[in-house]
Amino acid sequence: MNYKLTLLKSVFILFLLLVLQTLFAIIHGILNDLCHVDIPLELFLFSAYITLFIYYFSKYKISFERLFHKINYKDFVLYSLFFTSVIVISTFIKFSGAPVHSVASEPIRPYTSNVELANDIFKVFSVVLIIPIMEELLFRGILFNGLMNKYKFWMALLISSILFAIMHTFTDIRLFLGVFLNGLCFAAAFYLTKNIFYSILGHIINNLLSFISVYLSKFYPENKLVSFTGEGVTFTPIIGIISVIVFLVLLLYLTVFRYQNRVSEESNTLK
Repeated sequence: MNYKLTLLKSVFILFLLLVLQTLFAIIHGILNDLCHVDIPLELFLFSAYITLFIYYFSKYKISFERLFHKINYKDFVLYSLFFTSVIVISTFIKFSGAPVHSVASEPIRPYTSNVELANDIFKVFSVVLIIPIMEELLFRGILFNGLMNKYKFWMALLISSILFAIMHTFTDIRLFLGVFLNGLCFAAAFYLTKNIFYSILGHIINNLLSFISVYLSKFYPENKLVSFTGEGVTFTPIIGIISVIVFLVLLLYLTVFRYQNRVSEESNTLK
């Protein structure tokens, strides 16, 4: 995986993804109109990622064996705590200040067919598992790796995280900053462990927490943990304070020990 990606090439890959997603979304609309069947849009959006994977993994000879390694269970716990604290903080950044909106009174529409139920189950499965895998393979597996071979770590970290945030939004500054923070931490975990599993883990935790939070705010509005803002969910201040403390402690540990060890490994490799 010694291929190099410049900033311009990285932007082009993101642009190509957006073009492919738009194209497949148009195809999705046409097929739905012709067949009169509610085909999940996610199936077509995933096709855009798969198209890119087939092309770039082949072009740059990227092997899954170099991206995935054996899971260390201590790291699993460490990064799970780290990502959870980061995601709570990024949620405050994205949705703090937005007016609280009650969704409990909104009627719950019953399913009229098994197809509707299957579609919703597939959407949840897509958001929690498939999307994190797809996005991490692209932004960390292809982009961050290629940028690392061209630039220094910090530059690759910033560029890949900015592109990651742009893909999610470029009009809402709060949402942009929240996603950017997540991208920084996902890429840093991949760099420190050399295992993309951990960045996928962080992404799964992020999407899973969002899903659980919306569920709690809708079906258990009296809960004291989360509330719905109309734009997204936000946590109570005490959860935010605990998350900041956990984040700072783990960030210090990762910076002092894990980052220095990684830099030493790279220095020994170059000798």
